Amino acid sequence: MARPAVGKELFSGTLPLMVLRLIGETDHYGYLIIKRIGRLSGGAFEFKEGTLYPILHSFERDGLVTGYWREAGGRRRRYYRITDAGMAELSRRRTEWSSFVNAMDGVLTGEVADEASN
Repeated sequence: MARPAVGKELFSGTLPLMVLRLIGETDHYGYLIIKRIGRLSGGAFEFKEGTLYPILHSFERDGLVTGYWREAGGRRRRYYRITDAGMAELSRRRTEWSSFVNAMDGVLTGEVADEASN
């Protein structure tokens, strides 16, 4: 795995959210997910299949995505489609991420992020 612009732990912890978000947009196969995350992150997040497939397999095992085979350009590829449970999980993870970012911003800036919650 290429060294991401952020620490390995932070990258590893947020990669499942990125993957689920892309699959939530439209069906994807593994290599496409890797390329899109790399492109959307301006090259900051580059990684190999060995990092991605355990995430996809756990999503499939947990019922968050379903996999299916499709022929495309003379190649057989395994695509992943988000399920209703996956959409609910994506929504939960996005909310959790937003809360984390707001709280972290408060700590880093020294300003209370949301006075109403105190």
